[in-house]
Amino acid sequence: MGILKRLSRKKKSLLLMAVAAAAAGIIAVAEALNGGLKGGRLYRPKDSEKTEYGLEWSADSPDEKQGKVSLSINRKPPDEADIEKIFRYGEEYLHALYPEDCVITGDMDFKSRIPDTGIKLVWEPENYLYLNTDGTRREADTGADGKPLAVRVTMSAYGEKRETTLHVLLKNADENLTFGERLDRYIHELEQDTGKEWIELPESFEGVDISWNRAKKHNALKLFLLIPLIPAIVYLKDFENRRNAGKNREKALMDEYPEVVSKMLLLLEAGLTVRAAWGHIVKNMAGDAGKAVLYEEMKVAFNEMENGVSERAACEDFGKRCRLLPYMRFAGLLGQNLTKGSVSVLPLLEQEAIDAFEERKEAAKRAGEEAGTKLLIPMAGMLIIILAMIMYAAFQSI
Repeated sequence: MGILKRLSRKKKSLLLMAVAAAAAGIIAVAEALNGGLKGGRLYRPKDSEKTEYGLEWSADSPDEKQGKVSLSINRKPPDEADIEKIFRYGEEYLHALYPEDCVITGDMDFKSRIPDTGIKLVWEPENYLYLNTDGTRREADTGADGKPLAVRVTMSAYGEKRETTLHVLLKNADENLTFGERLDRYIHELEQDTGKEWIELPESFEGVDISWNRAKKHNALKLFLLIPLIPAIVYLKDFENRRNAGKNREKALMDEYPEVVSKMLLLLEAGLTVRAAWGHIVKNMAGDAGKAVLYEEMKVAFNEMENGVSERAACEDFGKRCRLLPYMRFAGLLGQNLTKGSVSVLPLLEQEAIDAFEERKEAAKRAGEEAGTKLLIPMAGMLIIILAMIMYAAFQSI
């Protein structure tokens, strides 16, 4: 970080752009090397509940040459389970999959298993006039439009069986599924077989060869597109740093203003000249880190006095460098002291010191009010969390 601070804005921008370009290149190479999945295995997660896969396929199909499949692979269920609870879940799952008198316009999905349970399924329609044994619709089944159908499903798991009956309503489909839609359904059927640790992606489907690749996320391209924004970001960051540095400098000067005015007043009342009083204050501030900003400005003015610049001119330059109205006023009073003498100026300097201390008190009050206002946000967040916990507990007890 220290090296970056010493670099110019242009060099910072060029350096960051080079780093971003290198990172984008590395990401692009990694994505290219990790893309191929010919006959690959997609292993089930062991630590998380599921893993999301974005896949791309390409095949010499008559209607579609390539497509995408989004797949979510669930974790393998544990070996021990409550059998009755699993069967109840299985029955609820089937009736949620095909609610009472739901409309079927295409093939029925005769799943071989219920996800995350290990339950195997056997489907038996009450008749096979409109459905094949695998749930696909028979061709030229125009008579199926509006036909109710009962389907008995036998669930088998852990050596036991349960039966349930689904009631659906067959409707003629508006259009047939495309090759990609059939492939997508087939891949998701493979995912339902939770007995295996992986899913074997097919190298062919319906007699058509298929090649697989991970879906491209284009992270490298996104990073490349951000590279032109780096100079603007660097410029804005430098501008913000300069503005914050200016604010911190002004705050440091204003914090020390009442003290430096009162010290100068005390020394002038003791009979010291402006140069002697100025030198005494600079000497006492040397080594005090908390007064570094004011010390540097006063030291420059004192060196000017020592090198032959008039005290009046040095004080005026000091006020201009500080760029704050109180310091300009202070420099003007010291100039008057050199011209008219201490008798007429010391009362004005004394009043300036009183006003400066009052202003410091007001600034402290404002800072306290701002801090209190900032604390309202986390306090409001805590209140919302507490109310949510109370409401949750109240609803749970109903």
